[in-house]
Amino acid sequence: MATPAPPDALALMPYLRANPTDDTAWLAYADAIEESHPHFAEHVRAVRGVLPGAALTCFGGALVRVAPNQYQWRDGTAEPRVRAGTISAHNFRCGGGHVLVPRPATRAAGNPELRWVHEGYLLGWYPAHNARYDSARDPYLVPLAEWDAHAAALPCSVEWDRADEPAILALATSHGAQVPTERRASTA
Repeated sequence: MATPAPPDALALMPYLRANPTDDTAWLAYADAIEESHPHFAEHVRAVRGVLPGAALTCFGGALVRVAPNQYQWRDGTAEPRVRAGTISAHNFRCGGGHVLVPRPATRAAGNPELRWVHEGYLLGWYPAHNARYDSARDPYLVPLAEWDAHAAALPCSVEWDRADEPAILALATSHGAQVPTERRASTA
């Protein structure tokens, strides 16, 4: 059964719909839903420019995200070859300025980066797109601007070009990271 939003969060929703650029109100809303819907609270904070408290890292902390698409090694050396991996693999853009997100994908254990979409639906922010008669499987409609803002603010991985992989893995090792000997992550 879905957990309802707390009363103080419900009271803020009409104001937020009428004033979507009021960042202070959005952050108050995120605080109000933190216990019941933590993934959507994190989404709200991220798209409002307040990143989660913990730094995003790779290689056991040897590589740290210091800004969107900016990474540096533990010693402060910039690493321009590394970029954020985003939820674009689940990107189902459609007409009308929305992204269609399959409902089963938002609850699957293998897709924790999409839980915020399901919680946003439960809170009443994202409607289901009635594509079929099976309403339990109809996808959610997420506004395109919000999807893109989330992807930029909360990367779910790091990526680099294959040609750069040996050098990146060597640097990770030199910074004390335990790097697997077989290829684990890279992009074309």
